[in-house]
Amino acid sequence: MSLESAINDHASAIRELAAAIIGTRQTGMPAAMAAPYGKSVDTIEADVTKVETDAKAEQQKVMAQVEADRKPSTAKEAIADALAKAKAEKETAAPVVEEDPLDATPLDYEKDVKPKLIAVGKDKSALVALLASMDVGAGKTYAKADQLPVAKFGEIVAAADAILAARG
Repeated sequence: MSLESAINDHASAIRELAAAIIGTRQTGMPAAMAAPYGKSVDTIEADVTKVETDAKAEQQKVMAQVEADRKPSTAKEAIADALAKAKAEKETAAPVVEEDPLDATPLDYEKDVKPKLIAVGKDKSALVALLASMDVGAGKTYAKADQLPVAKFGEIVAAADAILAARG
């Protein structure tokens, strides 16, 4: 039961009592019986009005307190809170370090380099140009591709991948 309906029920009970008292006065009952607490009908009406006014004031005070206790929750505030939380989590997270797959394990000539050179070798001129750029061939630093130092395997694989990507 809400506070307002309780107030209305009490007020109506007091009005009924006052009406009964007024009715007994009109019927000729003694005033002592009509107003057992020594109050006249006029003062009873004033008391009823005072109780209603006080109850409504108390209800407004309670409702104001309830509103003050409620935390306003709007969509903008919720979004701002979520963004702040995400930003804080991002700042505390460890940075992701991407590893270069070519640096992870050393390249092997037979498994990594040779298959790329064979694929590039479908166009002989492209293979000759690639090997020449790595100082491989007749009169160059390295006579054959398998004589390349391991440090150059990454370069030749990257160049072969670029040639193969250009072919489509």
